[in-house]
Amino acid sequence: TAADSSTDSLIGLLSGIGAHVAEFLERRRAEDLTVELARSKDEYLGLVGHELRTPITSITAYVEMLRGADPGTIAEELPDLLDVLSRNSDALREIVDRLLDLVALDSGHAKLVREPVDLTAVVSAATEAVQPAADAAGLTMTAELRPGTTVAGDAARLRQVADQLLDNAVKHTKSEGRVIVTLTRPDPAAAELTVTDTGMGIPVEDHPRLFDRFYRSQRTRDQRIPGSGLGLPVTRAIIEWHRGKIRYVPTGESGTRVVVRLPVG
Repeated sequence: TAADSSTDSLIGLLSGIGAHVAEFLERRRAEDLTVELARSKDEYLGLVGHELRTPITSITAYVEMLRGADPGTIAEELPDLLDVLSRNSDALREIVDRLLDLVALDSGHAKLVREPVDLTAVVSAATEAVQPAADAAGLTMTAELRPGTTVAGDAARLRQVADQLLDNAVKHTKSEGRVIVTLTRPDPAAAELTVTDTGMGIPVEDHPRLFDRFYRSQRTRDQRIPGSGLGLPVTRAIIEWHRGKIRYVPTGESGTRVVVRLPVG
């Protein structure tokens, strides 16, 4: 029947995706991770395996569910199943992409360019891009950006930094909260990007591990806020390539403030 044919095709497609993912990860682990991260190979590969296991397990479970599903009812369940598979595939892709980012940045093989960058324009574009998500979450977002702030660096990577910090702020702030973005020149030699939110904050015990790879606080896990635990480590690596610094500034019982300092010259 048409339903049987559609189900078989979907199962074949998902099985093929799973095989390609497994082959890709194995190849990368052999070629990149064990070479570029040899100093902490065992620990790092253990973390990688742990974080990849969740989305892969979920995808595998739903493939098996599809295998055993009644062809007569699969059409009704298919949209929900595909939604779950899509979310887990996105999570897997995020982990792999950011992991490869770290490998490239750690090894010095990342292709970054150093040229004058209008940081005001970069941050403004990132703020505009995240505004719909902030509106949907019921948040108020304000931006105070010093006009004409220019730094030497890679525009695409600096946009990645701004996107990550803003995404974190929106994800961790509840409805009716605020996200404040500022760009200043605290002294002639530097520019500072500050992202402040009124969200759930970061417990004191988590401060030392904030930029650790794959680390996600128990509070974040309890509230099921999506993330790979690689966003901030990648962000820090990019900033350090720019000879800059990133720091977390406690704001009291709730809320988060992250400050990025970049040299102007």
